[in-house]
Amino acid sequence: MTMRYTPRKIFFTTPVGAAA
Repeated sequence: MTMRYTPRKIFFTTPVGAAA
């Protein structure tokens, strides 16, 4: 996973975002 996407994209692609 790269950090080339928007913060929102990263948020949804992280365990934290999935759990939220």
